[in-house]
Amino acid sequence: MGSDPGREWVRTVENKRTGEWLQVPLEVLNVKPRALVARRFPGEGLALLQQSLTVEVWEEDRPIPREELLKRIENVEGLLSHGTEQVDEELMDRAPRLKVVSNYAVGFDNIDVAAATKRGIMVTNTPGVLTNATADLAFALLLAAARRIGEGEGSCGMGNGRCGNLGCFLDKNCLGPYLESLGWGGSVRR
Repeated sequence: MGSDPGREWVRTVENKRTGEWLQVPLEVLNVKPRALVARRFPGEGLALLQQSLTVEVWEEDRPIPREELLKRIENVEGLLSHGTEQVDEELMDRAPRLKVVSNYAVGFDNIDVAAATKRGIMVTNTPGVLTNATADLAFALLLAAARRIGEGEGSCGMGNGRCGNLGCFLDKNCLGPYLESLGWGGSVRR
């Protein structure tokens, strides 16, 4: 724990006997730190978070509205954002307990890293998480373009039960013996 009590993993509680407000470490209260997950995400990660944190999840299939985010961020120590939430000075000002922002995205474009650093808030991301998916999509698009998949689907899906002349979609070797890719970074190596 640091020397700034407003930034530590503490809760402010009232002493019922004296009426005095005290800063008490969470472990003394046996309370888990709180985290806001700005949108559901796939996999087992949420269950892992719930083992050590009290987790509040935005359950809708759309980004959390800004005003809702600003309202819910006030009493949390952690935020799991998805790259669509702007984590800026205004948000950090409303989150005096915030200690970590984990971005479920490759970059930090949505986070004011300098402001977070100034406040002692750790910022993390998930580098490389989209590399395989990007490579898969690129290859699928190459095949779809070479085989004219969109046109073929349109020809077959006209609702009349006939597929027309499919020979025009099947007569060429789509990629030849080699596929060369330059300048795609990690996606090409997959």
